[in-house]
Amino acid sequence: MDRNRQLSLHFQTPTKLKHQGRFLEGAPPFHVVVRSLMRRVSSLSYFHCGERWETDFKGWIEQAERVAIVEAASHWVEHTRFSTRQQRHMKLSGVTGAVTYKGDVAPFIPLLRLGELIHVGKGAVFGNGKYQIRVASGG
Repeated sequence: MDRNRQLSLHFQTPTKLKHQGRFLEGAPPFHVVVRSLMRRVSSLSYFHCGERWETDFKGWIEQAERVAIVEAASHWVEHTRFSTRQQRHMKLSGVTGAVTYKGDVAPFIPLLRLGELIHVGKGAVFGNGKYQIRVASGG
């Protein structure tokens, strides 16, 4: 029996993800979320632990590209914060809402669970990119 064939990500704070040089304004494809999380984990590992994260990045991305969006209830929100250092308002916009993905998601669950803690995308250090996973079992 296939387990963990479907999951939803509920983006709780504006999530801004970039793919092919452009920020996505709609529901992010699964592989874009995975790419961004892998970059974030890799950077955190290198800069805060002094270790390179060794994994098959290309293989993970190829596998993530086979996971499809089956439902999206997401929307773009505009959010700003004031930077005292720069003395101006900064845009921290992004996607909020839920996106449901279907495919072989089980191998990605540990990475996605870590992402719940470290957030994903631009502005993660300011609290953007916070999401919660809901995993559904079965086909």
